[in-house]
Amino acid sequence: MTLAPDTASDVEVTLVAAAPPAPGAAVAAAPAAVAAVGAAAPSSQPAVQEGARSATPPGGERPAPDLAPPRPATSPLAAPAPPPPPRERPRVWTWVAAGAGAVALATGAYFGSVAKQKSAKLLDGTVHTDANALAQDATSAQHKANVSYAVAAGFGAAAGALFFVEGRF
Repeated sequence: MTLAPDTASDVEVTLVAAAPPAPGAAVAAAPAAVAAVGAAAPSSQPAVQEGARSATPPGGERPAPDLAPPRPATSPLAAPAPPPPPRERPRVWTWVAAGAGAVALATGAYFGSVAKQKSAKLLDGTVHTDANALAQDATSAQHKANVSYAVAAGFGAAAGALFFVEGRF
């Protein structure tokens, strides 16, 4: 790449890009080629003509350049934040089982209350013409309450098991 001559100093600069070295190859420092047109090079370095020799500093070989990447500036204010913990999946089936258990428990409480009312009506000391039907209704409500309590216990156990297992599969 060639830059146009600077009008103030009439210096033309030519930059030459070289291919990167092979992995594991030794890298030696090479001086940059500078073509000066009508201007003298700085006094600390000898002038280099196009296609001319490479200049070595007085006193021998050039020291090996530091090729390590620059260290990033560390600042206590610029410390990276730790990544957020992984988000836990919601326990949908745990809540479904718990909700179904709660509904079954409420249903059992309702039928238990109905059974108790019919039983109390039967035992209040008055004569009922429909005593057999009342006794049968009280027994039926009691069975419905017991089944509802058993279903509530099953859903409660399922919700308890899912609470510990659901997040793992």
